[in-house]
Amino acid sequence: MLEFCREDRSPTSFNPARPDLVGYVSDYFYGFNPGESSQMWYGIWVPGNGLNHSILPNTVYRTAEGGVELGIDLVALTDIYDGDEMLDDYRRHGSPPDWAAEFSEEFGVTMNFSGYNDFV
Repeated sequence: MLEFCREDRSPTSFNPARPDLVGYVSDYFYGFNPGESSQMWYGIWVPGNGLNHSILPNTVYRTAEGGVELGIDLVALTDIYDGDEMLDDYRRHGSPPDWAAEFSEEFGVTMNFSGYNDFV
């Protein structure tokens, strides 16, 4: 992921970060803990389709019918009407994988994981 955010991906050149890609990963990468029987599941939203943080969320991730191997579902906890903001509690995202923690530190950006921003 660190190389994804570089202008030039060749290992022999100076590789300045592309702010648009760094911001994309920072803003849209998330985690989901499906429970003790499965490993953490990570995903990245398409810009404009993400969820904002709230301690009173109106959505929750659930393991897809058939298991996390088939994906996850986003389920409404309340009625959501046209124009309503979709909210998630980022505290449920668990811990970032090591590479994401390194990414946050290297580029000096926040992430949607507890301890990696100033709101969770």
